[in-house]
Amino acid sequence: MQCSTEQVKIAGRIGQLAASRGVAGHGDELLELLRPACRFEAAGIVRWDTSSSRHVNLTNIGYDDGLSSYFADTFPSTIASNRIRSGGFPLRIDDAPFDFRESQAFTDELAPRGFDDGLSAPLLLDHGDYVGMLHMNSDATRQFNDDIRDFVAAVSPLIASMVNQRGEQAIVPVRWIGIDEPPASVAVAAERFQLGHSRSLRALWFEDGDWQHIEFVRSTASDGEVAATVSQGPVPYRLTRREVEIATALVSGLPNKAIGTCLQISQRTVGKHVERILDKLECSSRSTAASICLSEGIIDLAFLGLDCLTGDRAFSPLP
Repeated sequence: MQCSTEQVKIAGRIGQLAASRGVAGHGDELLELLRPACRFEAAGIVRWDTSSSRHVNLTNIGYDDGLSSYFADTFPSTIASNRIRSGGFPLRIDDAPFDFRESQAFTDELAPRGFDDGLSAPLLLDHGDYVGMLHMNSDATRQFNDDIRDFVAAVSPLIASMVNQRGEQAIVPVRWIGIDEPPASVAVAAERFQLGHSRSLRALWFEDGDWQHIEFVRSTASDGEVAATVSQGPVPYRLTRREVEIATALVSGLPNKAIGTCLQISQRTVGKHVERILDKLECSSRSTAASICLSEGIIDLAFLGLDCLTGDRAFSPLP
Protein backbone atom coordinates (compact mmCIF):
# COMPACT_ATOMS: atom_id res chain seq x y z
CA MET A 1 0.00 0.00 0.00
CA GLN A 2 1.28 3.47 -0.97
CA CYS A 3 -0.23 6.01 1.41
CA SER A 4 -0.34 9.68 0.53
CA THR A 5 1.22 12.20 2.89
CA GLU A 6 -2.26 13.29 3.94
CA GLN A 7 -3.31 9.71 4.69
CA VAL A 8 -0.18 9.14 6.78
CA LYS A 9 -0.95 12.24 8.83
CA ILE A 10 -4.58 11.22 9.29
CA ALA A 11 -3.59 7.70 10.32
CA GLY A 12 -1.23 9.19 12.91
CA ARG A 13 -3.98 11.38 14.33
CA ILE A 14 -6.36 8.42 14.50
CA GLY A 15 -3.65 6.49 16.33
CA GLN A 16 -3.32 9.28 18.87
CA LEU A 17 -7.10 9.36 19.29
CA ALA A 18 -7.22 5.57 19.75
CA ALA A 19 -4.51 5.68 22.39
CA SER A 20 -6.29 8.26 24.49
CA ARG A 21 -10.02 7.57 24.24
CA GLY A 22 -12.83 5.44 22.84
CA VAL A 23 -15.44 6.31 20.25
CA ALA A 24 -18.09 7.41 22.76
CA GLY A 25 -18.26 11.19 22.67
CA HIS A 26 -15.63 11.40 19.95
CA GLY A 27 -17.25 9.57 17.05
CA ASP A 28 -17.88 12.66 14.96
CA GLU A 29 -14.27 13.70 15.45
CA LEU A 30 -13.09 10.30 14.21
CA LEU A 31 -15.32 10.34 11.13
CA GLU A 32 -14.32 13.90 10.29
CA LEU A 33 -10.70 12.76 10.40
CA LEU A 34 -11.54 10.03 7.87
CA ARG A 35 -13.56 12.23 5.53
CA PRO A 36 -10.72 13.95 3.60
CA ALA A 37 -8.85 10.67 3.12
CA CYS A 38 -11.92 8.69 2.02
CA ARG A 39 -14.02 11.42 0.36
CA PHE A 40 -17.40 10.12 1.50
CA GLU A 41 -20.71 11.96 1.83
CA ALA A 42 -21.85 9.86 4.78
CA ALA A 43 -20.29 7.38 7.18
CA GLY A 44 -21.12 5.55 10.37
CA ILE A 45 -19.88 3.00 12.90
CA VAL A 46 -21.89 0.20 14.50
CA ARG A 47 -20.64 -1.80 17.47
CA TRP A 48 -21.38 -5.46 18.26
CA ASP A 49 -22.93 -5.38 21.73
CA THR A 50 -22.32 -8.74 23.39
CA SER A 51 -24.73 -8.04 26.24
CA SER A 52 -27.74 -7.64 23.94
CA SER A 53 -26.40 -9.82 21.10
CA ARG A 54 -27.07 -7.15 18.50
CA HIS A 55 -25.41 -4.26 16.70
CA VAL A 56 -25.89 -0.73 18.00
CA ASN A 57 -25.14 2.59 16.33
CA LEU A 58 -22.20 4.42 17.82
CA THR A 59 -21.90 7.43 15.54
CA ASN A 60 -22.60 8.66 12.03
CA ILE A 61 -22.46 11.74 9.88
CA GLY A 62 -24.74 12.11 6.88
CA TYR A 63 -27.08 9.14 7.48
CA ASP A 64 -30.74 9.64 8.34
CA ASP A 65 -32.38 7.59 11.10
CA GLY A 66 -33.75 5.05 8.64
CA LEU A 67 -30.40 4.20 7.11
CA SER A 68 -28.69 4.18 10.49
CA SER A 69 -31.25 1.65 11.70
CA TYR A 70 -30.76 -0.43 8.55
CA PHE A 71 -27.00 -0.69 9.14
CA ALA A 72 -27.54 -1.73 12.77
CA ASP A 73 -30.59 -3.98 12.49
CA THR A 74 -30.88 -5.39 8.95
CA PHE A 75 -27.51 -5.24 7.20
CA PRO A 76 -25.75 -7.56 9.71
CA SER A 77 -27.88 -10.51 8.53
CA THR A 78 -27.15 -10.02 4.81
CA ILE A 79 -24.76 -11.99 2.63
CA ALA A 80 -22.62 -8.88 2.14
CA SER A 81 -22.17 -8.44 5.90
CA ASN A 82 -21.24 -12.10 6.39
CA ARG A 83 -18.77 -11.89 3.54
CA ILE A 84 -17.16 -8.76 5.01
CA ARG A 85 -16.83 -10.30 8.48
CA SER A 86 -15.49 -13.62 7.24
CA GLY A 87 -13.13 -12.00 4.74
CA GLY A 88 -11.69 -9.61 7.30
CA PHE A 89 -11.17 -6.91 4.67
CA PRO A 90 -13.14 -3.87 3.43
CA LEU A 91 -15.68 -4.62 0.70
CA ARG A 92 -16.92 -2.13 -1.87
CA ILE A 93 -20.18 -2.30 -3.81
CA ASP A 94 -18.31 -3.22 -6.99
CA ASP A 95 -16.39 -5.98 -5.16
CA ALA A 96 -19.58 -7.98 -4.58
CA PRO A 97 -19.71 -11.32 -6.45
CA PHE A 98 -23.11 -10.33 -7.87
CA ASP A 99 -24.60 -7.04 -9.08
CA PHE A 100 -25.24 -5.37 -5.75
CA ARG A 101 -27.06 -2.52 -7.49
CA GLU A 102 -29.83 -4.99 -8.34
CA SER A 103 -30.23 -6.03 -4.72
CA GLN A 104 -33.06 -4.94 -2.45
CA ALA A 105 -30.56 -3.31 -0.11
CA PHE A 106 -29.37 -0.97 -2.86
CA THR A 107 -32.73 -0.23 -4.49
CA ASP A 108 -34.60 0.27 -1.20
CA GLU A 109 -31.97 1.85 1.04
CA LEU A 110 -29.05 3.41 -0.82
CA ALA A 111 -30.33 4.55 -4.23
CA PRO A 112 -33.34 6.51 -2.87
CA ARG A 113 -30.91 8.49 -0.72
CA GLY A 114 -28.68 9.33 -3.67
CA PHE A 115 -25.81 6.96 -2.88
CA ASP A 116 -24.16 5.05 -5.72
CA ASP A 117 -21.01 3.71 -4.07
CA GLY A 118 -20.29 2.20 -0.70
CA LEU A 119 -17.54 0.63 1.36
CA SER A 120 -17.89 -1.37 4.55
CA ALA A 121 -15.04 -2.61 6.71
CA PRO A 122 -15.04 -5.12 9.59
CA LEU A 123 -13.59 -3.83 12.83
CA LEU A 124 -11.37 -6.57 14.21
CA LEU A 125 -9.07 -6.58 17.21
CA ASP A 126 -5.46 -7.74 16.82
CA HIS A 127 -6.32 -11.39 17.52
CA GLY A 128 -9.29 -11.32 15.15
CA ASP A 129 -12.30 -10.76 17.44
CA TYR A 130 -15.09 -8.87 15.67
CA VAL A 131 -16.29 -5.72 17.48
CA GLY A 132 -18.24 -3.80 14.83
CA MET A 133 -18.30 -2.35 11.34
CA LEU A 134 -17.48 0.90 9.57
CA HIS A 135 -19.73 2.00 6.70
CA MET A 136 -19.23 4.84 4.24
CA ASN A 137 -21.16 5.94 1.16
CA SER A 138 -20.74 8.36 -1.72
CA ASP A 139 -23.04 9.72 -4.43
CA ALA A 140 -20.21 9.25 -6.97
CA THR A 141 -19.74 5.99 -8.86
CA ARG A 142 -16.56 4.06 -7.95
CA GLN A 143 -15.55 6.74 -5.48
CA PHE A 144 -13.71 4.30 -3.24
CA ASN A 145 -10.63 3.30 -5.21
CA ASP A 146 -7.98 0.79 -4.18
CA ASP A 147 -5.97 3.40 -2.28
CA ILE A 148 -8.98 4.37 -0.16
CA ARG A 149 -9.89 0.72 0.45
CA ASP A 150 -6.33 -0.09 1.52
CA PHE A 151 -6.17 2.99 3.76
CA VAL A 152 -9.39 1.96 5.51
CA ALA A 153 -7.98 -1.56 5.97
CA ALA A 154 -4.85 -0.07 7.54
CA VAL A 155 -6.65 2.15 10.08
CA SER A 156 -9.58 -0.19 10.89
CA PRO A 157 -7.65 -1.98 13.71
CA LEU A 158 -7.16 1.41 15.37
CA ILE A 159 -10.86 2.15 15.04
CA ALA A 160 -11.64 -1.32 16.39
CA SER A 161 -9.62 -0.61 19.51
CA MET A 162 -11.65 2.57 20.04
CA VAL A 163 -14.93 0.72 19.51
CA ASN A 164 -13.95 -2.02 21.97
CA GLN A 165 -14.70 0.16 24.98
CA ARG A 166 -16.13 -2.61 27.13
CA GLY A 167 -13.06 -4.78 26.84
CA GLU A 168 -12.55 -8.05 25.03
CA GLN A 169 -15.11 -10.77 25.69
CA ALA A 170 -14.57 -14.36 24.66
CA ILE A 171 -17.20 -16.16 22.61
CA VAL A 172 -18.79 -18.89 24.74
CA PRO A 173 -18.66 -22.46 23.40
CA VAL A 174 -21.63 -23.95 21.58
CA ARG A 175 -23.47 -26.75 23.36
CA TRP A 176 -24.12 -29.37 20.65
CA ILE A 177 -27.15 -31.63 21.05
CA GLY A 178 -27.75 -34.65 18.83
CA ILE A 179 -24.38 -34.54 17.08
CA ASP A 180 -20.83 -35.26 18.24
CA GLU A 181 -18.77 -33.51 15.58
CA PRO A 182 -20.56 -31.09 13.23
CA PRO A 183 -19.43 -30.67 9.60
CA ALA A 184 -17.22 -27.69 8.88
CA SER A 185 -20.04 -25.69 7.27
CA VAL A 186 -22.23 -26.19 10.34
CA ALA A 187 -19.43 -25.27 12.75
CA VAL A 188 -18.83 -22.06 10.80
CA ALA A 189 -22.57 -21.37 10.81
CA ALA A 190 -22.48 -21.65 14.60
CA GLU A 191 -19.65 -19.14 14.73
CA ARG A 192 -21.58 -16.73 12.49
CA PHE A 193 -24.63 -17.12 14.72
CA GLN A 194 -22.54 -16.26 17.77
CA LEU A 195 -21.48 -13.04 16.06
CA GLY A 196 -25.01 -12.27 14.92
CA HIS A 197 -27.90 -10.63 16.76
CA SER A 198 -30.70 -13.19 16.43
CA ARG A 199 -32.04 -15.09 19.43
CA SER A 200 -32.64 -18.20 17.33
CA LEU A 201 -32.03 -19.58 13.86
CA ARG A 202 -33.16 -22.74 12.11
CA ALA A 203 -31.36 -24.22 9.12
CA LEU A 204 -30.56 -27.53 7.44
CA TRP A 205 -28.08 -29.41 5.29
CA PHE A 206 -28.12 -32.64 3.25
CA GLU A 207 -25.83 -35.46 4.36
CA ASP A 208 -25.72 -39.21 3.66
CA GLY A 209 -29.08 -39.21 1.90
CA ASP A 210 -31.00 -37.39 4.66
CA TRP A 211 -31.82 -33.81 5.57
CA GLN A 212 -30.22 -32.73 8.84
CA HIS A 213 -32.06 -29.94 10.68
CA ILE A 214 -30.38 -27.64 13.16
CA GLU A 215 -31.74 -25.02 15.53
CA PHE A 216 -29.47 -22.46 17.20
CA VAL A 217 -30.89 -20.87 20.36
CA ARG A 218 -29.14 -18.16 22.34
CA SER A 219 -29.67 -18.21 26.08
CA THR A 220 -31.18 -15.11 27.64
CA ALA A 221 -28.90 -15.61 30.65
CA SER A 222 -25.88 -13.40 31.09
CA ASP A 223 -23.50 -16.02 29.70
CA GLY A 224 -25.30 -15.98 26.33
CA GLU A 225 -24.71 -19.71 25.79
CA VAL A 226 -25.68 -21.04 22.35
CA ALA A 227 -27.39 -24.44 22.13
CA ALA A 228 -27.35 -26.19 18.75
CA THR A 229 -29.83 -29.06 18.41
CA VAL A 230 -29.58 -31.41 15.41
CA SER A 231 -32.28 -33.78 14.16
CA GLN A 232 -33.26 -35.59 10.94
CA GLY A 233 -36.42 -35.19 8.91
CA PRO A 234 -37.95 -34.19 5.58
CA VAL A 235 -37.96 -30.66 4.23
CA PRO A 236 -41.22 -28.79 4.85
CA TYR A 237 -43.55 -28.33 1.87
CA ARG A 238 -41.88 -31.23 0.05
CA LEU A 239 -39.33 -28.93 -1.57
CA THR A 240 -36.71 -30.57 -3.77
CA ARG A 241 -33.02 -30.14 -3.10
CA ARG A 242 -32.73 -27.57 -5.90
CA GLU A 243 -35.76 -25.71 -4.60
CA VAL A 244 -34.18 -25.60 -1.14
CA GLU A 245 -31.09 -23.98 -2.69
CA ILE A 246 -33.17 -21.35 -4.44
CA ALA A 247 -35.34 -20.82 -1.37
CA THR A 248 -32.14 -20.13 0.55
CA ALA A 249 -31.19 -17.52 -2.04
CA LEU A 250 -34.64 -15.94 -1.70
CA VAL A 251 -34.10 -15.61 2.05
CA SER A 252 -30.84 -13.83 1.26
CA GLY A 253 -32.60 -11.42 -1.09
CA LEU A 254 -30.70 -12.35 -4.24
CA PRO A 255 -32.26 -11.52 -7.62
CA ASN A 256 -32.78 -14.25 -10.23
CA LYS A 257 -29.73 -13.18 -12.22
CA ALA A 258 -27.41 -13.68 -9.25
CA ILE A 259 -29.07 -16.98 -8.35
CA GLY A 260 -28.62 -18.24 -11.90
CA THR A 261 -24.97 -17.25 -11.89
CA CYS A 262 -24.36 -19.09 -8.62
CA LEU A 263 -26.13 -22.25 -9.77
CA GLN A 264 -24.97 -22.00 -13.38
CA ILE A 265 -28.52 -22.11 -14.70
CA SER A 266 -30.55 -19.60 -16.74
CA GLN A 267 -32.69 -16.86 -15.23
CA ARG A 268 -35.68 -18.49 -16.92
CA THR A 269 -34.99 -21.76 -15.10
CA VAL A 270 -34.61 -19.89 -11.83
CA GLY A 271 -37.94 -18.20 -12.45
CA LYS A 272 -39.66 -21.56 -12.98
CA HIS A 273 -38.21 -22.87 -9.72
CA VAL A 274 -39.38 -19.73 -7.91
CA GLU A 275 -42.89 -20.21 -9.30
CA ARG A 276 -42.96 -23.79 -8.02
CA ILE A 277 -41.72 -22.69 -4.61
CA LEU A 278 -44.45 -20.03 -4.38
CA ASP A 279 -47.02 -22.62 -5.39
CA LYS A 280 -45.87 -25.14 -2.76
CA LEU A 281 -45.77 -22.48 -0.05
CA GLU A 282 -49.17 -21.16 -1.20
CA CYS A 283 -47.98 -17.57 -1.35
CA SER A 284 -47.79 -14.94 -4.09
CA SER A 285 -44.57 -13.00 -3.45
CA ARG A 286 -40.87 -13.65 -3.04
CA SER A 287 -40.77 -11.68 0.20
CA THR A 288 -43.54 -13.78 1.73
CA ALA A 289 -41.80 -16.97 0.59
CA ALA A 290 -38.53 -15.75 2.09
CA SER A 291 -40.26 -15.02 5.40
CA ILE A 292 -41.82 -18.49 5.47
CA CYS A 293 -38.53 -20.20 4.62
CA LEU A 294 -36.69 -18.25 7.31
CA SER A 295 -39.24 -19.13 9.98
CA GLU A 296 -39.35 -22.79 8.88
CA GLY A 297 -35.56 -23.12 8.77
CA ILE A 298 -35.34 -23.71 5.01
CA ILE A 299 -31.80 -22.35 4.81
CA ASP A 300 -29.31 -24.76 3.27
CA LEU A 301 -25.97 -24.41 5.05
CA ALA A 302 -24.17 -26.39 2.34
CA PHE A 303 -25.31 -23.87 -0.29
CA LEU A 304 -25.53 -20.57 1.53
CA GLY A 305 -23.09 -22.27 3.80
CA LEU A 306 -21.77 -19.29 5.65
CA ASP A 307 -18.59 -21.26 5.08
CA CYS A 308 -18.87 -20.39 1.38
CA LEU A 309 -18.59 -16.73 2.31
CA THR A 310 -14.88 -17.17 2.92
CA GLY A 311 -14.34 -18.06 -0.74
CA ASP A 312 -14.18 -15.93 -3.84
CA ARG A 313 -17.94 -16.03 -4.33
CA ALA A 314 -20.81 -15.49 -1.92
CA PHE A 315 -22.33 -18.76 -3.12
CA SER A 316 -20.96 -21.93 -4.63
CA PRO A 317 -23.09 -24.66 -6.22
CA LEU A 318 -23.35 -28.05 -4.60
CA PRO A 319 -21.22 -30.74 -6.31
